[in-house]
Amino acid sequence: MANATPKKFKKTLKQEEAVKLHASPATFILLSGGSRSGKTFINVRDLIVRALKAPNSRHLIARKHFSHVKQSIYYDTFQKVMKICFPALVKDRDYVENKSDWFIRFNNGSEIWMTGLDTGERMEKILGNEYCTIYVNEVSEMDWESIEMLKSRLAQKVLYTDTYGTERELSLKMYFDCNPPSKRHWTYIVFVLKKNPTDKADLADGDDYVWLRMNPDDNRENIAKSYLNVLNSMSAKSRRRFKDGDWTDDDENALWKTEIIDATRMSLRDLPDLKRIVVGVDPAGTSNKNSDATGIIVVGQDFDGRGWVLEDGTGKYKPNEWAKKAIDLCDKWEADAIVAETNFGGDMVENTIHSVKPFMKVVTVRATRGKALRADPVVALYEQGLIHHVGILSGLEDEMVTWTPESSWSPNRLDALVWGLTYLWFGNKIIDESIYFC
Repeated sequence: MANATPKKFKKTLKQEEAVKLHASPATFILLSGGSRSGKTFINVRDLIVRALKAPNSRHLIARKHFSHVKQSIYYDTFQKVMKICFPALVKDRDYVENKSDWFIRFNNGSEIWMTGLDTGERMEKILGNEYCTIYVNEVSEMDWESIEMLKSRLAQKVLYTDTYGTERELSLKMYFDCNPPSKRHWTYIVFVLKKNPTDKADLADGDDYVWLRMNPDDNRENIAKSYLNVLNSMSAKSRRRFKDGDWTDDDENALWKTEIIDATRMSLRDLPDLKRIVVGVDPAGTSNKNSDATGIIVVGQDFDGRGWVLEDGTGKYKPNEWAKKAIDLCDKWEADAIVAETNFGGDMVENTIHSVKPFMKVVTVRATRGKALRADPVVALYEQGLIHHVGILSGLEDEMVTWTPESSWSPNRLDALVWGLTYLWFGNKIIDESIYFC
């Protein structure tokens, strides 16, 4: 094999800190902070170092969507890291790229696999392997259950020979990175609070989880000079996340507070029999890359008159895609109906759903007054302790505790939640100038 020693690459001070964390006894390492701070580059670089260090080792790079890991990691960061840090390997082509199963195999037998968690059959193949390094990119997109699933594959035992000729076992490592979401996301709960995100109990192995903040200011020598000006021009909320690398707090003017949601939070094992379940849908008004997400929230009501928020299926979809997602969730939870807003789609919303499943029950709703007024009865249910969230629904909860009536952005998850719970509690009894059920 050609000399694999990195050349012509000078780590920033923060990247030096990241390398030290990677080499520490901790198994789980999070690099959290602003955009373009060098987090992904150093994670990929150190994963490659481990692959070259231990012959016949297997490593995984994962993200929520396979198209994103393919474009952002394989075609972008991985290629840059190889050219900048390992030019001799690139020159001598000391590795092969398999674009059928999407892995890289080095001449020492080590492999780096890449996957998304949305790939079905291919995901089963990936999870059939064991790995000694798993790197999860943009982990703010992932739920805790997905991380637990990936952790189960962090199990490959690999030996290597150190510089003194001693045979050693390569330690298992799991790398993460993200632009920090809200403090309700499991990344904050696990890495900062050192608590289990399911029940908020202290982690027994809290020292095994470490994190480092990395911001674009720490990576000035590697980014365009005007990029920091772009970040400074963003809204205060976006600037805190993408420039300052801060987790977001509740807005004091938001309709909900975290402590209200936390007070009645339950786990899946606490879920009783439900008498009714619906899927609330707030379709995006357009279908392009700049469109809003389509809010899709599953909610239920038990026989004691309590509500349960079960799952968040929100995402950016084409019309037939969001309809299929909503119907899939109906099938999964055996829901009674889809409750869908028709303000931007009219009859097309119901027609889109029926084009996927002709006899699906659809309740169409239309709003003529503000979101805050529509949400007030649902907020009251929460304040009475009648609504339980099953696990942590960080995307939804982030909207609930940061959206205010003065906000300039649309809370798609919140809207879907309100429509679903309003229908379960009030149904056709609410027919006024604010809400219409058809």
